[in-house]
Amino acid sequence: MRLLGIVVLAMLLTGCDFFYKSEIESCHDKVHGKAKYQAEIISTEVRDKGYTYGEFESNKIIIEGQAKLQNGYGAWSNYSYSCAVLESGMISKFEFEEGYKAF
Repeated sequence: MRLLGIVVLAMLLTGCDFFYKSEIESCHDKVHGKAKYQAEIISTEVRDKGYTYGEFESNKIIIEGQAKLQNGYGAWSNYSYSCAVLESGMISKFEFEEGYKAF
């Protein structure tokens, strides 16, 4: 029973991101690819496949979040990103727009 409590506590502290670690990293790689200089991920939210996203019915998860990108003068701009991940682990749709968007 104590081990179960430790496992649950570990999941709460880590945010359960280790279940979709590779998918989250591939989405974050796309965000970093948009940056000309430097990018910083501010937040990441993972939704299960019960969440509909566009015309893609076979999505496993949706990864959404906010990031800051640095321009050539050192100023930071706010962006929102979203990745739809298929059952195979491939990203089927990637959206990236300026400004923070409520998800």
